[in-house]
Amino acid sequence: MGIRCVLKFSIFAQVTHRKLLSVSTMYDKVFKELINTPCWEGHFIGYGNPNADLLIVGQEVALEEGSENWKNFYLPNWHHWKESIDHNLLSFKDGWERGDKLYTFPEFFSPLFPFYKQEFKRRKTSDTYYWYQVLVDHFYDHEDSQILGRQCKIIDFFKHAFITELNEQTRKNHTIKQSVRANIQGRLDLMRVASPFWSRFKIIVFACGHYADALQKDPHLYQSIFGDAKPFFCGQLSGNYAKSWIEKIAPEIKSVLTP
Repeated sequence: MGIRCVLKFSIFAQVTHRKLLSVSTMYDKVFKELINTPCWEGHFIGYGNPNADLLIVGQEVALEEGSENWKNFYLPNWHHWKESIDHNLLSFKDGWERGDKLYTFPEFFSPLFPFYKQEFKRRKTSDTYYWYQVLVDHFYDHEDSQILGRQCKIIDFFKHAFITELNEQTRKNHTIKQSVRANIQGRLDLMRVASPFWSRFKIIVFACGHYADALQKDPHLYQSIFGDAKPFFCGQLSGNYAKSWIEKIAPEIKSVLTP
């Protein structure tokens, strides 16, 4: 995952005490229980819509540990969700934003719709996010938005999907090592504790290649975390591989998401 901005901020900036939408429509009991589970405190949960039918699981976030982006956007992920729930903060665009421009990234940041108004264009956002958007566009409408006075498409797949990572340790080199295997196992153990949340999705795309080997080989392990969600396994979505895989598998995913 690529992040284009470095800036310190508070999730409360600009919108403290402002409710953009009834909290009951987004943060239900199952998600709140995950946030309030002691062993999840301080861990990375993910970004996007926690009520979505689609979960996308990547390898790990491509950030250097200790960098400003790591400190601002990744490390405080649990705290961002906790603040969003405790203060009833929601931040989707247009109808949920009421057209008053309250959500202007990076002055304000929300894990519900992070990195707001990234343009949907190659080299304007991360390659991973670009292909996540291409995937989601097969199932849901893609809205236009104003950027610098012109109408264009933005990265908005967060409205329709939730994303997380199988390795919680951030790094730019995806070569799997023993430490990564241990991190993945720890992550799976942690996810099992919150299985009521992770098993609520209809479709799970494991865009993480061999990181998901244990889940592919052990159906009991998979079901203990993700229940009856239908899995699709692939490599990291990037370049020509992503294009061909999405075109091949999208009709089957769509038949489950929109029967």
